[in-house]
Amino acid sequence: MDKKIEDLVKRVINDDLMLLVTDVIKACILPIYKLVEQIQTTFSLMSKQVNDDRQDIADIKTNQATIIAQQKVIIDALNHRETKMVEAVKEATKKIPQNVETAVGQVIQKKPFMKRMLDNFQKR
Repeated sequence: MDKKIEDLVKRVINDDLMLLVTDVIKACILPIYKLVEQIQTTFSLMSKQVNDDRQDIADIKTNQATIIAQQKVIIDALNHRETKMVEAVKEATKKIPQNVETAVGQVIQKKPFMKRMLDNFQKR
């Protein structure tokens, strides 16, 4: 019987000792665990922010490319319209009789302001 009591006491002491050691370890590790958890939370937030920023940058690049494409279309349309206007003026001037053209040319030569306008137009 003494052996059973001795085994029982050893088991109780071992269990109590194990619980005491476990409590001490928990007390030591719990602050570290909380810090690690806080760091993980911070890293998760930072990672989410980086991903959001990357998406924002991708959206900006997409918008920029769209705007550039639209601007090219507008510029091409303006150039085309200008070319058509120049061609229309050339066609219209072909129909002017020679004597009217000569008279207009003489008037332009007499007026310096009109001569400069004509020179600027011809440079284009």
